Amino acid sequence: MKMIKNPPKNIIDELRKKFNLNGSTSIKKEISKLFKIYPDSDILWNISGVVFLDLNKLNKAKNCFKKSININPSTSKVHSNLGTVFLRLKNYDCSIYYFQKAIKIDKKNIEAHNNLGNAFKQKRVYKNAINCYRDALKIDPFSIQVLINIGNTYSEIYNVENAIRYLKNALKIQPDNILALNDLGTIYKSIGKTSEAITYYKKAINQKPSFGQVHYNLCKLIKYTISDTHLLKMIELTKSKNINNEDFICLTFAISKAFEDAKAYKHSFKYLQTANTKRKKLLNYLIEKDQILFNKIKKTGKILSNTQNFRWTKQKKFKPIFILGMPRSGTTLVEQMLCSHPQIDYAGEQVAAWDFGYELITGEKVISKLNLAEFRNNYLNELSQFSNGKKFITDKMPQNFRLIGLIKIAIPEAKIVHVHRNPKAVCWSNFKHNFSSSGLGFANDLNDIVIYYKLYKDLMNFWNSSFKNYIIDINYENLVVEFEKELRNLISLFGLKWDNSCLKYYDNKRIINTASQSQVREELYQNSSIHWKKYMKFIGKKFDDLSEM
Repeated sequence: MKMIKNPPKNIIDELRKKFNLNGSTSIKKEISKLFKIYPDSDILWNISGVVFLDLNKLNKAKNCFKKSININPSTSKVHSNLGTVFLRLKNYDCSIYYFQKAIKIDKKNIEAHNNLGNAFKQKRVYKNAINCYRDALKIDPFSIQVLINIGNTYSEIYNVENAIRYLKNALKIQPDNILALNDLGTIYKSIGKTSEAITYYKKAINQKPSFGQVHYNLCKLIKYTISDTHLLKMIELTKSKNINNEDFICLTFAISKAFEDAKAYKHSFKYLQTANTKRKKLLNYLIEKDQILFNKIKKTGKILSNTQNFRWTKQKKFKPIFILGMPRSGTTLVEQMLCSHPQIDYAGEQVAAWDFGYELITGEKVISKLNLAEFRNNYLNELSQFSNGKKFITDKMPQNFRLIGLIKIAIPEAKIVHVHRNPKAVCWSNFKHNFSSSGLGFANDLNDIVIYYKLYKDLMNFWNSSFKNYIIDINYENLVVEFEKELRNLISLFGLKWDNSCLKYYDNKRIINTASQSQVREELYQNSSIHWKKYMKFIGKKFDDLSEM
């Protein structure tokens, strides 16, 4: 290998100092000048890659790091940097490869261990992620970032005790860390410990008053009056010229909720409209994209309806229960009731079925036994992470209704529970909720919501026609009125014996990470489906042609 020529250490140190003080653009010209003298400097190529990474020019950063590695393949830091590029590009397999290379070169590279954990977490391989974070903590037990990451990963798999322990350890080291404060608040909120959640949210707001997400989280736990000081503070924050879009959106959703509590529905609707308009613009959502998607799904659905029933190797550990329907239709309540049964585990809202099944259901992959087997195995393996030896596991991702035909053919032993509700109630509930997912852009416009609801209804009619008697229908309004009768019938359809613990579903202290978490911890409220009527004069005629399924 030829001799590597790098700039003197004092020049490199000065570059790094300027970068840390003034950012990427402050050193770009100097790097260009130095390359004329040191064209084969692995250190310069690495620094150049860091600059492009900081500017989010990921392909340029990737090329720079690769050139640095070609010149000097023995530097752990550069492999780790290249892994970070692939992590941002969502190429998780490549990122894992380079983080592992970095660790092989230097076992004490804590950044590589931590980011390797992040890559496994993104792939939803939670056991591996936790092991990586533990390895990082062996190097530095006081790393705030790693403690928060491992705490949040335990939360993802509903291990509340460890999630709280690691996040509290982070706060022992840095009591004002706003991420740990917010995350702890969210965990306490998700297990129904309201007073603890409020305490942590308020501490987070004290550290960063403009943190919109925390205000939104907090607003869900408070009942407001028109003169509430927190409401007035949030209104004042939205007027700031320095507030970013995400904070503004979260605050305006929170203000809308506060005005609703105070029965000031005109003001509530005004802020709700503002928040949704802003969110739709940021997402650049077009309902036409979903119309195209649903057409593709129906074309594939026709193929699936004519596909023979394949014989699969029996999956002995558990059977999935898919709880699906329109978002905000009552799926969380049904899951809460079901997982109170001693033979039913829960996985919450999982994206695995859509991730693994997207190419099949949209016709990008051919419907073959091989491809269906791959979907089946990938999904069941991922869901097994939530198995505690019970007969069933729930997956309550509502939009899995788009995959019913695929599920029927590839996982025929699965149970499908379709929850439906008064269409006007469910459409309004979508509009008033601040969804974190970018895949629910239809919810930010009343006209789009109505169109999407009709797409959903048409597709459900298609599935019911194509796969008769496979789908179990649950009407939310009937469930609320006669929940024991409906629930007993549902449990019997799974071949399980009735258990009275299902009647006390609201005492189940599992983690619930959806917007319905507070409602499902209370006894049933029978008037939720007429809530939208308070806003009738603002909605106008937009819901007029909606009809129940």
